[in-house]
Amino acid sequence: MFQYVRSFVRACRMTVLGRGGWEPAGAVAGVLGLTVAAVAQPATGTDFQWATIGAPGNAAYTGPSAGGIATGRGSVAAEFRISTLEVSTAQWLEFANFAGALNEPFRIGDGPVGGYEPDPTYAGPGRRYRLSSVSSAAQLPVYGISWLNAARYCNWLHNDKGMASPSLSALAGGAYDTSTFGPSTTPPGGRTDALTRSPGARYFIPSLDEWMKAVYFQPAIIPGPIGAGSWRTQPNGSDTPLVAGLIGTPGAQTNAGLASAPASSLVLGGYSTTRSPWGLLDASGGASEWLEDVDDPQDRLYRLYAGSSAFDPFLNPLLLDTIGGVGASLAAGETSYIGLRLASAIPDPSGGFLVGCLCGATIATRRRRRCPSPHSPPGPLPAISAPVPRSASLRPRWPA
Repeated sequence: MFQYVRSFVRACRMTVLGRGGWEPAGAVAGVLGLTVAAVAQPATGTDFQWATIGAPGNAAYTGPSAGGIATGRGSVAAEFRISTLEVSTAQWLEFANFAGALNEPFRIGDGPVGGYEPDPTYAGPGRRYRLSSVSSAAQLPVYGISWLNAARYCNWLHNDKGMASPSLSALAGGAYDTSTFGPSTTPPGGRTDALTRSPGARYFIPSLDEWMKAVYFQPAIIPGPIGAGSWRTQPNGSDTPLVAGLIGTPGAQTNAGLASAPASSLVLGGYSTTRSPWGLLDASGGASEWLEDVDDPQDRLYRLYAGSSAFDPFLNPLLLDTIGGVGASLAAGETSYIGLRLASAIPDPSGGFLVGCLCGATIATRRRRRCPSPHSPPGPLPAISAPVPRSASLRPRWPA
């Protein structure tokens, strides 16, 4: 386990648990037979841009990190792809309209925030959403996504957006087995959700190891041994903390912590010179990003997230931007500052996917270490601390 933010519920902001942080038992089984009864509103700009993360078998990070969480992590055995940008409003809107037309019980389009809104001209059946009038609405990051719905999004993409079977079965499996999603009785108050992606997943939520490598690992410029390279501590390929400021401000590198920033400074890719060694944008700022890893494999209530956010001024951008700065939040909750960056298997020339032996299948069972809360004041990284007993956990206990 980790001693970092547990995403306590704040009445006016943060985690939205209006649906109780839980989903109705058997919700998936009850709707799989539904088919699309209304034409979803088309959304533009839904294609992804990918960076291929090479250097397979790279060395793990061995330097210091807050709470030691990143130390010994970040090695990935196979090549994979990861999107250069976070999931945008346009990309999520297409998914929300597919699901909304089915009147699904997960309310996929109602919780997240971005540049879209309910369509007041649509009378049903189901629900429909449209882009808002905010400038560059389609390219704003979407946030307030639950981890469970992020997994369903991966399933939808894995199943070619439901084109072959326009029903909620497109959300049920492929990347993540949603038949496992639900409350647990052993231990009481936990969840039974699958720890990792399914074998053969085409699109998935990146693991901590994959995310670390894509954001902080600098591959060797001069050809050398396979996997050669070095580690950086900041998401722009340097060891110097980023400077926050509005786009156009001299020296500004990120919108992290600028909760009141105008939409013009929240557009994905707006800080075009702030790139990871592999070319990822907005690893700092925008939305924090879900990771596949569970916080505790015993109760599975919480999933990890990484990266600073523009949407929560209480988060410590320096801590979250520095390698090892991760948090945990309820998998079934819609934390107001967390979004998604997709990872993917490498397509083969025939149009299929080359699914390597990625590290995601084993990371969930590794020993968990704790690191300081991203809500702590800015300052130098604290010394590595010993694990804190589970009884001392800061996590609130919520219904599954």
